[in-house]
Amino acid sequence: MMERKTVPIIRHEFKASADDGPGTLSGYGSTWSLDEGGDVILRGAFKDALSDFLYRGFVPLGHNWAGLPIASISDVKEDDDGLWFEAEFHSIPAAQDARTVTKERLDRGKFVGLSIGFMPDYDDGGVEFRDDGVRVIKRIKELAEISIVTVPMNREAGVSLVKGLGTGLSFEEHGSQATAVILDFLQRAQQRADGRFKAGRVLSAANRTLLSDIRVQLGEAGNSLDSILEATDPAADEGKGVAGVDVHAALLRLRDVDFLLAENG
Repeated sequence: MMERKTVPIIRHEFKASADDGPGTLSGYGSTWSLDEGGDVILRGAFKDALSDFLYRGFVPLGHNWAGLPIASISDVKEDDDGLWFEAEFHSIPAAQDARTVTKERLDRGKFVGLSIGFMPDYDDGGVEFRDDGVRVIKRIKELAEISIVTVPMNREAGVSLVKGLGTGLSFEEHGSQATAVILDFLQRAQQRADGRFKAGRVLSAANRTLLSDIRVQLGEAGNSLDSILEATDPAADEGKGVAGVDVHAALLRLRDVDFLLAENG
């Protein structure tokens, strides 16, 4: 399962002058410091993933894997500060639009971030949990992308991002995307709980509160879907969402959060 980490772009790392071709971006996709999600990635964690990333990796806008990449990776390495990379923007209009907006936001002193899409390696001690609840990531199984984002990695930013998921999408596409996000979070919650079980620990109070809040909201969402289904044609495939996606069943699966909370009580 892919996870994400966000760090800000520093002004001098962004190169987008009018005479340098498509433009380039260099900076740190990740640093070795403790992030807002309670994780620390150790130097050396990316070592086994870098060669494949240099060939297959890409730069999307806002983790949008459905669209074309806006930049290609030209160099990547670990140094004393973190995961450094350089990328060259593509010449397509969407890439140049992203380049322009990023430059303008930085020139105006606004936040623009870089967020990596990666998969930790939980096998053979690749991930450990400290007594203070911090997850220490020692080995990355896969590094897929470094995305340009305009929101930091925190709960408020997550709400803003989710609210914008449907922009420009058809109803069917929006349903499929929303379901994928929900199921992805459930998998991440289970993965985090499993890691703590193996270490003989429980979820932190903050994470339990977060899961409890989500459980309440998902329960209300499930009730709303029940009402919609009951009010529509009973001859239709009851419980089915759009584009063949079983949205209601996906929400019911998220009631497994009760299990996670009970096991960590």
